[in-house]
Amino acid sequence: MKTVLPLLLCVPLLSACGSSSSRSSSGGNDDDTAASLPGTWLSNCHEYLGVEGDNGDPVYSISEITFAEASYSDVVSTFTDMNCTTPDGAPDETFSWTYTLGEDITAADGASATRMTADAVIPDQPDLELTVESVIRITGVELNIAEFVEDEVPAFDLRVTYTKQ
Repeated sequence: MKTVLPLLLCVPLLSACGSSSSRSSSGGNDDDTAASLPGTWLSNCHEYLGVEGDNGDPVYSISEITFAEASYSDVVSTFTDMNCTTPDGAPDETFSWTYTLGEDITAADGASATRMTADAVIPDQPDLELTVESVIRITGVELNIAEFVEDEVPAFDLRVTYTKQ
């Protein structure tokens, strides 16, 4: 269970699964996002939502996402303390995704964001299809990610913020 659940949450708060049509970058903030996204982004230490340790205690994590033009990898390191200084003994987990950027939308705080559709690349389970719909926003050197749900205005949970390295 510890491996499957993080796959659903590997980019924190990206758990709205489904499929939708996406279009590539074309105008507005979309072009800025496409140009700013490639590179490595490191999260702050945060509670790994939905994951508990063997004794039921919270698990904390730091995620390092490396974006290329149409794919990204996410390496998740887990810890037993809220300062992310004591590893929990589990090996780092790496997840691979392909993605497309979609249209710009307005988030709950009124700021512009960009839809992103990501498809999991699971080498040992090629028949498993997992698509995650999210919304991303880049402000300077910070990246925030929110869940996308059709007919709902996305809200960013700022407890998890990524900084460009």
